[in-house]
Amino acid sequence: MSKFTRIFAQKREGNSPRAKGILAKFKINKLKIGIIIFFLMIFSGFAYLGLINNVAARGFEIKDLENRVEALRVDSKKLELKANELQSIQEITKAKDEFNLVEISKIDYIKTTTPTVALTK
Repeated sequence: MSKFTRIFAQKREGNSPRAKGILAKFKINKLKIGIIIFFLMIFSGFAYLGLINNVAARGFEIKDLENRVEALRVDSKKLELKANELQSIQEITKAKDEFNLVEISKIDYIKTTTPTVALTK
């Protein structure tokens, strides 16, 4: 067996003293890496739960705001209908009779020489 094949065979089998030292070192590092991965998984699990909780809470807030917007739309529609009803001719004539209002026969406009109508102090 040549020198090259002996070194290659030893490295492949892991029988060389150098390979055993590396493996022993690797096993210790393998344990450390395993512990680090374990704690990273636990940390990422808690982070995931926190993010999911945050998203769910915001979803509830958005749903509440959507319900509020819908209620405001309904109220706005009711107020528009009420305003249209109060501006109708029947309501105006009813208010005229109720408050004893009189119709204007002639409108007189005030003509001014200056563009200022009112002054403030």
